[in-house]
Amino acid sequence: MKGIALPIRATARGGLKLSEGDEQLDKLVAMAILPCPSRNPFQRLGIGQYTFRTITPPLESEIIEDIKDAFRSFEQERRARLLSVSINKENGELMAEVVYTSLETSRERIVKEKLR
Repeated sequence: MKGIALPIRATARGGLKLSEGDEQLDKLVAMAILPCPSRNPFQRLGIGQYTFRTITPPLESEIIEDIKDAFRSFEQERRARLLSVSINKENGELMAEVVYTSLETSRERIVKEKLR
């Protein structure tokens, strides 16, 4: 899998820097689990917006279900299989930690993203 590197940057020749393999998949996973106010059905990136809601166990379950839903799409596309997802507080920040297997390389990967 190949795609535009994120954050977007240029090569020495002025073209767009590309990323591929696990690096590209990590970026897609990170985008898929970030809180996002837009639920565009044609571009399934980002989970619901949780910024102004009090984090409670039921809301944590809702967030985890949104992440699992994103991974259903990744698995159908033969990109990644979710192994585990957890919501934790680190240094006062609410974090999602996702452990998954890249179906292209069969490597286990971990992505952590801030939920607020």
